[in-house]
Amino acid sequence: MKVYGRIDYTGTMLYKGAALNLEYIVDDYKQGLSLTKGYIGGGYISNAGWTVVTTIQNATDTYGTSANANLVTPHRYGGHFSSHINGYILWGDWGSYGYINKKMAFSTENVTAIDSRSYGSIPCTIQHGVGYEPNGTMFGSKGYTLANSSSNYEKFTFNTDTFRAASDGNIYGGDQSYCEAWFDKNYGWSLANDGVTRRYEYSTETWGTRSPSPNYTVGLSYWGKGLPTKDGKSYVHAGGLVYEFMKFMHTTESYMTNPYGQTLNNDEQPAVMGQNHGYFAGGYNGVQNAHTDRIEYNTDTVIKVFDAPRALSAGCPMYSGHMS
Repeated sequence: MKVYGRIDYTGTMLYKGAALNLEYIVDDYKQGLSLTKGYIGGGYISNAGWTVVTTIQNATDTYGTSANANLVTPHRYGGHFSSHINGYILWGDWGSYGYINKKMAFSTENVTAIDSRSYGSIPCTIQHGVGYEPNGTMFGSKGYTLANSSSNYEKFTFNTDTFRAASDGNIYGGDQSYCEAWFDKNYGWSLANDGVTRRYEYSTETWGTRSPSPNYTVGLSYWGKGLPTKDGKSYVHAGGLVYEFMKFMHTTESYMTNPYGQTLNNDEQPAVMGQNHGYFAGGYNGVQNAHTDRIEYNTDTVIKVFDAPRALSAGCPMYSGHMS
């Protein structure tokens, strides 16, 4: 059953005895692009980085290595975007600003170079949630950097592969080592070790501070990661070698400790968004590792799945799919 438009109904709709969640039924962001495959570009190993792109099939939790994607140079601690048709891997690793940014076409998994950035050596990133309206119109056209060790950031346009410099006094002014970010169709959020949750509104392209209630429930540390979902919440690991992580509820802008923790006290996890579940794919717990946990969105449960074929801490996650 698909419903497009408005339903004003105060009762409970059932299908084969199960209650229907109308918020998800009418949500074109959830249904407009079905995410089927994840990617992790690069990753940290032996004080260097991988030049390969690791793949994961969401239906089977099966890892692989792209036969076509060659990053040429090692990548770790960079930013990332996913458009309808391409994934983007932004250089990190405290190198020269904007050095060696790459684009990977989801259709072929071939990698090409794109323009340089102006700011930030280990940036965080947010982006428009992407998908298709019921009539086939695409939505979602930009990504944004943050945590560039200043008030400066970039706006990245997907269809031209170009960066445009910007500045905002309310943006987090540190770097990725103490900042994490997540997003949905309309907003991006960040949480940093200054204890401030910030929100970027895509319609106005401005940052502002928020006052979550309840506020973050886990002590903030280094290399935290946010796993976005299409279900009105994100999973926020506050950093450090701990099992637990939080849920951030988008509508109420509130935190709560997730009832289930990781199966390993990991951080630096590439957070790979899927359609109905996501992954903390690899990480660091004193050593770089391939340990992978799957988080089920409908129950918030955590399931240990097969390890990745290589250690993936500090890799660049991407996600692709097809129109529903």
